[in-house]
Amino acid sequence: GCNGIVGTRYCQRWLNQFDHVVPSLEMDVNCRSQNEWLEAFRPRRGCLGSKRPHAHYLDYFRRYFEVYDDSQAFAYLHLEAAHEHIEALQLLDGALESHLRSLESLPPDARPIVMLAGDHGPPNQCDWISPLAMLLVPTPVQQSSRTWNLYSEALVKNRFSIVSWFDVYATLRHLATGKHISRASSTFPGSSVPGHRARSLLSPLPRNRTCLEAGIPEWHCGCAQQWVSWCPITQSALLVLAQTTLAEVNVQLQKYLASIGEPESRCPRLTLSPGGMRGCEGQADTLQRLQLRLDEASAGEPEAVLRVQFETDQGMAYQFYVYVSFSTQTGGYRDVLATAKEVFNLWPVSRYGQHEACTPRGADPAFCA
Repeated sequence: GCNGIVGTRYCQRWLNQFDHVVPSLEMDVNCRSQNEWLEAFRPRRGCLGSKRPHAHYLDYFRRYFEVYDDSQAFAYLHLEAAHEHIEALQLLDGALESHLRSLESLPPDARPIVMLAGDHGPPNQCDWISPLAMLLVPTPVQQSSRTWNLYSEALVKNRFSIVSWFDVYATLRHLATGKHISRASSTFPGSSVPGHRARSLLSPLPRNRTCLEAGIPEWHCGCAQQWVSWCPITQSALLVLAQTTLAEVNVQLQKYLASIGEPESRCPRLTLSPGGMRGCEGQADTLQRLQLRLDEASAGEPEAVLRVQFETDQGMAYQFYVYVSFSTQTGGYRDVLATAKEVFNLWPVSRYGQHEACTPRGADPAFCA
């Protein structure tokens, strides 16, 4: 995954709009915050002492701003929790509240501007449609100048506009430099967001801003979700795509198990169940444009992102997105040739919390069924 708004070691492949990909600070590879709730109910498997991992990170974060209270400073803190356990989310919620109150107790000049953001809730449900995003600006800062009065007015207005992490990144640049840097940003797939420019949230955004203008492809826009149960790919081709995707997952998982000295049986190979193809979907607007382009046989090779779902013999259902280009000699769908360029965002549709107790550390319980 690529978590974060300033870039981590995972982000360099897909998101090349970051100016610098910073190395991450990891307290202990054997004691991750994502597993700390489960550690209370099973052998700790690497965590030492009574202090939870997230408490170490939060204390370091606060101490950072205490040390650099007389100069400009930026810090990014990434915490993870198992989404399947509401108690884990509540644990972090309580810790974050206490942490924010501790930052409020710092001297006025040392209180940082805080961007609090994250996905939340069960995976593939509400977390990516309505993520949390909040900019907390200390009152002394808001009242410090006419410029900050204008910034505050813009932030209030922008609550009702569609925004993305590209805009958050531009906002951080704006805060750091005092200048609004608006520029084109490339995303994957690049043609999915034509004309997009990252914009600072400290400047007013259009109330009628679209997902594409915010850098969000139609196929990932939580405000649209106009998926229709049809796509111009045969069932046999979808079957091959699903089998190829599973084969790659199995190879990566078995390589990881071998690297940590675990037998392959710890995570059985995933196999496509008979009749396991649950369907293929496309965005209504995308399919309509695709039809128009294919009707003009000389209009090049139009592209589309489709969503495919399937089930496995191990009782899990998954979905993935596939980036496809199309060509035709006679127009329409009569002799269309579809070429899959990339399969990405392979996600579980089924719940996987029941696998976490028996999944080796570092492996994804969603794929160790």
